[in-house]
Amino acid sequence: MPKYKVNSDGSVGQRNGVSTGSIESKMGIKGSATCVLNFDEAEGYMIGEKDRGLNAMFTMMNLERIVVGIQGLGISEIAYQNSVLYAKDRKQGKTNNSKSNNGADYIIEHADIRRSLLNMKSIIEGERALCFWLSQQTEVSLHHSNPKIKQEASDFVSLLTPVVKSLFTDLGMEITSEAMQIHGGYGYTKDQGIEQLYRDNRITPIYEGTNSVQAADLVFRKLNNKNGNIIGRYLESIKNDCNIQNEKMDPFLKVFNYHLDILSNFNDWTTQKIKDNKDDVSAAANDYLKTLGYVSVGYAWIKVLEVCFNEYDKNKSFYSDKINTAKFYFDRVLPRAELHYKSAISGSSNIMNFKFN
Repeated sequence: MPKYKVNSDGSVGQRNGVSTGSIESKMGIKGSATCVLNFDEAEGYMIGEKDRGLNAMFTMMNLERIVVGIQGLGISEIAYQNSVLYAKDRKQGKTNNSKSNNGADYIIEHADIRRSLLNMKSIIEGERALCFWLSQQTEVSLHHSNPKIKQEASDFVSLLTPVVKSLFTDLGMEITSEAMQIHGGYGYTKDQGIEQLYRDNRITPIYEGTNSVQAADLVFRKLNNKNGNIIGRYLESIKNDCNIQNEKMDPFLKVFNYHLDILSNFNDWTTQKIKDNKDDVSAAANDYLKTLGYVSVGYAWIKVLEVCFNEYDKNKSFYSDKINTAKFYFDRVLPRAELHYKSAISGSSNIMNFKFN
């Protein structure tokens, strides 16, 4: 849709009927100017094959969904780094085991602040590991010589795309909110820029398909489709990868396998409910996506831990940090998956029958 029409000889013609109606005043991402466009008998030109526009759009859209998820991850990382620095510099109150004789302790010494920081760190690093795995699968789906392996990788990328888009952006909201909390009232002001991270991230659960749309797409179109039982093959692949003979991994594998079974049960429930009551599935879609997401991030952590224990003596400080971060994820974050499962299987009858006044 050009600003000016093009004459038959290729020269610039008269002004086209497209104009800017207004510049949008947004909550965040103010450096990205967006506007309302008016089309008054405007002339457009078709690009590409007729009736193939939707296919082209989704090729772009699916990439953008992954990129938006990584945007949420990137903003989360900035929020975490700023929070660590602030917590090391800000003094407030006495800790339970304070050894200070002259005033307050640094807030990073308080248990709840440390919990918040570890929550942020364990999610971010797990998400990043899952992104690397997804990138690897993308490369395999594009370039592998074996058509069967190529197709399976493509199916896994398709399965995890709504998960990366939704989970990473929702957790980006959680992490930027926690970052503001760590900064206290100072974080609510514009001095530190933390409130900007919250505002800028707020669009990520909305654009390129809202997270509820992603969840519906996942449960109704990505688990099982013309390519077969995608989720079944994904779970089987994870089980095979987690057959690790290393006793140091056993505590992590025990927790992970417990939640992998929950995901498997959730999948069976969803498969049956799609046949019996689609409202139940729609009401459970966000919970299913998050359960799959938390388990997938846990799987990424298992892959990281395998390297950590095998290579531990080569860089003890680095790998100890990774192992302890993973421990927090398995102790405090992965259990959320079970809560989502229990919430979801309560059904939709109350939701659908409720009378809003």
